[in-house]
Amino acid sequence: MSRPNTRSKNKRQRQGDDVDNTTEIWRKIHKTGGITEEDINQLYMIWKPVCSGCRVNAKDNPNCFCALVPPPNGSRKSGLWMKTSDFVESLGPDPTKDLRASASSPAGLTNLGATCYANSILQCLYMNKSFREGIFSVEPEVLQQQPVLNQLVRLFVPLPEPFQNCFHIFIPIRSSATSTKKQKQKSALAKEKRRTRSDKDFDMDAVMDRSESRHHFPVMLAEVLDVFSNLSLTSFVDCTLGAAGHSSAVINGHAELKYFVGMDVDPVAHNMAQARINSVVEKQLDGGVKVFTLLRNFRHIKSALRETGDERLVDGSIDGILMDLGMSSMQVDNPQRGFSVLADGPLDMRMDPQASLKAEDILNSWPESEVGRVLRDFGEESNWRNLQKKIVQARLDGGLHSTTDLLNLIRRVTPAMKGGRQGWIKTATRVFQALRIAVNDELKTLEDSLYSCFDCLSPGGRLAVISFHSLEDRIVKQTFLDIIKGSEDESCDNSDLRKVSDEIKEKEAWIKHVINGSNGIILTKRPITPSAEEEKLNRRSRSAKLRVIQKV
Repeated sequence: MSRPNTRSKNKRQRQGDDVDNTTEIWRKIHKTGGITEEDINQLYMIWKPVCSGCRVNAKDNPNCFCALVPPPNGSRKSGLWMKTSDFVESLGPDPTKDLRASASSPAGLTNLGATCYANSILQCLYMNKSFREGIFSVEPEVLQQQPVLNQLVRLFVPLPEPFQNCFHIFIPIRSSATSTKKQKQKSALAKEKRRTRSDKDFDMDAVMDRSESRHHFPVMLAEVLDVFSNLSLTSFVDCTLGAAGHSSAVINGHAELKYFVGMDVDPVAHNMAQARINSVVEKQLDGGVKVFTLLRNFRHIKSALRETGDERLVDGSIDGILMDLGMSSMQVDNPQRGFSVLADGPLDMRMDPQASLKAEDILNSWPESEVGRVLRDFGEESNWRNLQKKIVQARLDGGLHSTTDLLNLIRRVTPAMKGGRQGWIKTATRVFQALRIAVNDELKTLEDSLYSCFDCLSPGGRLAVISFHSLEDRIVKQTFLDIIKGSEDESCDNSDLRKVSDEIKEKEAWIKHVINGSNGIILTKRPITPSAEEEKLNRRSRSAKLRVIQKV
């Protein structure tokens, strides 16, 4: 005897379960061209019970605003986000009352005609940070003209405080914009206190005249000229010639200049600068400047000055020295040099083409711990462990041999939530910086060179350094303090030195705060940064910081 089928014995029968009934409603609407209130109730399941404080929220009851809010533990039940009763009291407006147009209208999300499917769509919108921030940044007047967006704001705004903090939502609309604006102002003010923004007018025409290339402009040109303007500059050394934009301006601005020494480790930049400097000198009426251009790293400044063979350029006789630590646009824009994250090229990154170490060697042969140290210390990359692991794993598949190979790896490793394209590009920029610093031993070279350059200065001579990232600037700042044997929080007791520094500040308006020491004076307690206009017209100057020290 066969056993009776009891599969649907206890199955709950609900209104609207009959698919044929729904089909008949659509056929009737299509045939008659009209729709009744009963049709709407049937199609959109408005007959279902309204929200009861999230305690009955389930897939069978989508009429609940709280379904949007994920619980702290992230668990899901019955296909929708569920909330525990602990948060019921902190929900704000009651979805069953405050979010209903009338007693007969549906509750919660069904104010938009939301069913379980619509609930999930709105849930996805809510979980999208960009959408949340965007919708809460719209002005109320605009929202009133957009009924759907206005309704979404009304639905999202009653979230409890714990979830506001969790998802970083800006609510309410007015106060959120004000709060964000105040935070930005506070952050900007704190940043301004750590620097002195230049108040010089940015003369684009003058900068273009000093530029050999239309794509490369000397950074903070007016500010550099100010540093040396009140000196009797008979000898000047440019440790990083580049396109000779700064040097040509200094030569033109100092008729008393007798000796010019330019150094660069890049042969292409050296040849270009040599031709430009010679052209500038030839145009002078007296032609009294003796020019030496050397293909040398600035860490060898002392031996380079001896190579000139002129006794008047020995240690302790130079009136002005400039170090521009930024990369020239000619280097960045040449894909074959491997410096750019925007172009495919070999993983080279050598400033000196004669050097043996390449970025490719670091990625494919250095120990895993050393690769991680480079990314962590030189790139200040927070995701260095994961990158280190993936770089070493890539060696099993042949290694990394081009910038595109490295960029593809970075794109795969960078978490998707970290700003999309901008997120992985910022990570790539930090990785490329780390590799470039390691290949060229930039930080150690910089520290050693600062001491050597200061030794080469004559009494009253000045050393100006333009840095472009925090690692460089930190070294310049600390080395300057060590050179003068002073501290940023100390005031020198030597009245003569203080008198000298006071006289300097009176004569030169660009000097705001100084630090006195037994061996010298730091003329920029806070670094000088480009003017707002220069940052706008030359975006590569945004991170530039100028620090100056004078020998006594």
